[in-house]
Amino acid sequence: MRTLALVARETIAIHTIDAPAPTGIPLPDEILLQNLACGVCGGDIKNFKEPRSAELSANGPYTMAGHEFVGTVIGVGSEVEGFAVGDRVAHVFNNFCGKCLNCRLGHANFCLQMRRTGGGGFAEQATLYAGAFGRGVFKVPEAISTPEAALCEPLTCAIGAVLKCVPQPGERIVVIGLGGLGQLIAQILASAGVAVIGIDQQPDKLRNAAKFCHAVIDAASQDVIAEVLQLTGNVGADAVIEVVGIPETVKQAIEHARMGGRVLIAGSHNRLADGVNIDRIFRKDLVINTAKGAAPLLGADGIPLAFRYIQEGIARPKELLTTFPFAQAQSAFTNQAYGGVIKGVILHNAP
Repeated sequence: MRTLALVARETIAIHTIDAPAPTGIPLPDEILLQNLACGVCGGDIKNFKEPRSAELSANGPYTMAGHEFVGTVIGVGSEVEGFAVGDRVAHVFNNFCGKCLNCRLGHANFCLQMRRTGGGGFAEQATLYAGAFGRGVFKVPEAISTPEAALCEPLTCAIGAVLKCVPQPGERIVVIGLGGLGQLIAQILASAGVAVIGIDQQPDKLRNAAKFCHAVIDAASQDVIAEVLQLTGNVGADAVIEVVGIPETVKQAIEHARMGGRVLIAGSHNRLADGVNIDRIFRKDLVINTAKGAAPLLGADGIPLAFRYIQEGIARPKELLTTFPFAQAQSAFTNQAYGGVIKGVILHNAP
């Protein structure tokens, strides 16, 4: 079956891999999907721009698995209940066992027994655990479109980040990085009555974020430290959420926060943050926290919070996404990496 692979730096190609369930029959506790759409993650973009060249040269094309996806059920394991062939389902968060140390400590998104997805969202087909406990796949309400459903996993990440930030109505909170995750975070904060100050350096992201942010700052042309101070009456922000994942923006986050403020790191970092002033954190009495991965977030009724946030307008992924047919995956990655697209969603069956 076809999937997407990184064949060189900033070069995506269609690649062939084995189907996850060659007979069409998944494992007893799994379902088999014909994928409909998959979002391009910020982590995918980092691999796209800075691939591990040794890994590429040694092992050939690097398969881009894709984890933000929605599909139609075409096979149901013999032990699975609640799913039927034809159901449209979304990968909302990863499965978890509920028994390992991390699960028992309340960190199910770091489950030690997590089963990997077969195929992945960028492939034509995928298999997902769908057993009675710890599954992260759910039937999508009819009111939610397929491209929106593909973004329920990053939306779950955004909800988790906001919950960890503990925003209060009337607070001034800076969001550094207005890609897909950053804009979802900003939308949720704005819906909670927060005055959001968004920071980025790409004009399209700033224009879109201005719809729901109290103010936006262009990091390419403005002094971000001075602008945040001016917008907060020289006090600093009550909280800062860093969603870029580079050392420079972590340093900025520390400076943006007021005395006793909060800093939440939601960006994925793959470099050491040299030059971070620990004494500055200490003397400002800052609270530093992180938000990693899509934790299992369900309402008391068992419905994913991501579905409810979309249906109630708290988050509006439709305002952020641009769809691309599978054959134009290269354009999706390039435009998301360098401007013009906030969040790309690749459609498997689009002409």
